[in-house]
Amino acid sequence: SNTPSFLHLTQHYSFKEHDVILALNASTIRLSKKNSQVNDEDADHENKTNNSAKDEDDGNILEMAMDWLSLHLNESDLRHGFRVQPKPKSGASSHDRMMANTIPMKYKAVPHESISIMPKLTQSQYEKESREALLEWKRQQLTTELIRMGFHSLEIDSVFASLEDKMEKILDKLPESNYDEGGNEVQLLSLLEDTLFAKLVECIEVEAGIESIDSTDVDEEIDEMATMERDQEKEVLEAIYAESFQSLNNSSFNDNIEGNRYLLQVNPTTPLQPPASDKCQFHVLTRRGYPLVQSPIVWFFNGGLPPSLLRRMNTSLIKKSRDQLGQASIYEMMEYLSENLSLWQKEFIDEEALAEKATATIHEKAAKAEATCDDEEIDYFTTIFTAEERKKLSRRQRQKLIAAEKLYARDEIILEKQRLKQQKDEERRHRIQLENKTVSSRMADKEVNKRWHDYVHDEAEKASRKAMNDAFLRGEGREEARAAADNAKLEVLRFHGELEECDDEKDQSNAVDTSITVDDERKNNEAQSDAAEEKAINASLTTHKPRSDATSKTLLFVEKLRKIYEQKAKEKAEGIDSSESEYGTVRLAN
Repeated sequence: SNTPSFLHLTQHYSFKEHDVILALNASTIRLSKKNSQVNDEDADHENKTNNSAKDEDDGNILEMAMDWLSLHLNESDLRHGFRVQPKPKSGASSHDRMMANTIPMKYKAVPHESISIMPKLTQSQYEKESREALLEWKRQQLTTELIRMGFHSLEIDSVFASLEDKMEKILDKLPESNYDEGGNEVQLLSLLEDTLFAKLVECIEVEAGIESIDSTDVDEEIDEMATMERDQEKEVLEAIYAESFQSLNNSSFNDNIEGNRYLLQVNPTTPLQPPASDKCQFHVLTRRGYPLVQSPIVWFFNGGLPPSLLRRMNTSLIKKSRDQLGQASIYEMMEYLSENLSLWQKEFIDEEALAEKATATIHEKAAKAEATCDDEEIDYFTTIFTAEERKKLSRRQRQKLIAAEKLYARDEIILEKQRLKQQKDEERRHRIQLENKTVSSRMADKEVNKRWHDYVHDEAEKASRKAMNDAFLRGEGREEARAAADNAKLEVLRFHGELEECDDEKDQSNAVDTSITVDDERKNNEAQSDAAEEKAINASLTTHKPRSDATSKTLLFVEKLRKIYEQKAKEKAEGIDSSESEYGTVRLAN
């Protein structure tokens, strides 16, 4: 992710990192396969040119990546990807750029003057560094744009080196953005000076094996005739193409004083396949002696076509212009372009599809061969390897050896693990079943005991209330009625086995003692007996504890109940009808 090609496409242009990684991977594989097919005959020469070969590979990878992106992205993504990002701020000095690349600026550091290790920049030094940074950024922008147009990186570097004294002037004339105020893309090729444009095209002529013609050898008479021919051709082209014709002679970037320079819009007869658009531009620069003894400098450009295809198209155009030497050839090349653009694009797409398929096939075969390499020669199950021999094995062979060693003793280990697992599962199953049975039995016993205790308690309460009512009917007092009620309750509990035998014997002995004592001590003994019996009841009935303590409401109820029974007894003795009694109806008014 730190290669120059990756930085060009993601930081200079605006392509997505995922798309760039796919493009670079595909380009690297194709370039490695291409280089593997080339036999190096001179090893010494290869060592001497190692650095230049590396630079050439970087340029080829960038060109191939642009080809891949132009073929695999849609039109909107491709247009957005080729948008040049804003240049860095002009106020950033070298120190600021260094600190920005090394320290995350979470907090802004304010160093003291006394401990500053960087000398302060003067205004002239600051302006110089800012200008150098701007020129370097424009140089990179121009290089990347020219690669996109189809020129090779080494050709661009050689042309820049030959025009080193003029490069600063050329870069100053270039805009800082490749989009104008209206958002339209600016064609950088139309802004280049004629000298730079001519030298770049001459590199293509040299590679194609086309012999160049020196314009200085042109005779003056031939030059005058050629000038008239050029002017007539310009008038004809302007009349034919009208709005599609644009003259660049008056441009500030034009330093050609001997010929004409203009830009033509090409309309393909058959629409191009996406993501390429139909906005095609044909740049023309006529040199001294054209059309009689010199050919024009031409270059075709479409932002949606791959750089390799553009280079192939322009090589064909240059050859055609040389074949028509001696006559005006611009109109013929325009027609030639219109008819063959879609055909060239289709041929290129088919070739790239076949190349990608072949590369993928070769890659799969190599992967399979590497996967099966030496597998038949090595017996991983019986062969014993030393530490040194293990180090010499490949990574895949070491993995297979480790897997075989694990597999060799795996039967016993697996059987032991299965046995332990089955044993644990069986113990767990038995424990769960026992717990379920125990819980079910315990819950059933608890429910039965609860119902039995509720039944006994209800019976005891009924007997207690009946005994108290009988006592009141007999005319006994409150304490006697309570004692009778408690004794009746205890009898019911004894009957149902809720009290132990020892408690029964103790109760009987207490009852005999209380009957023998004198009348003065009878109440005290009854109170002690009641307390003992209540203690026994509390000890035996933990869930249903009988409540013997009287409250204000129960005392009021008992007192009124006692009055009712006393009045009933008195009326019965006197023979008075109960319907006429004042207490014939229970009234529990407060």
